[in-house]
Amino acid sequence: MKECTLYCRSFRCTNRALKVERLGNGSKKFICTMEGDECIGYFCKYASCAEKMLADDGRCLRPDKKVSSRPKKPIKIDKYDVFDTNSLDDRLYKKLRRKM
Repeated sequence: MKECTLYCRSFRCTNRALKVERLGNGSKKFICTMEGDECIGYFCKYASCAEKMLADDGRCLRPDKKVSSRPKKPIKIDKYDVFDTNSLDDRLYKKLRRKM
């Protein structure tokens, strides 16, 4: 599990004291307006997650994205073709017979 960070879109300050400043080099700086200093992230008592996935110890409970393989291209079959049952798998042959 990964640690919850300020850069997460779901990270919220329940006291609405989080201010984001953009620096000249394109990076962001998170300021707590109550303290007047940098935000300490999930250590703060006002830190929460919009998706309710923040654990008490600061871990993000959101599941990691699954890596999916590219889908296989479907086989184009003309319904008037004559099928040789020896070359086709039995399950595929039964499905094709039902469609015809």
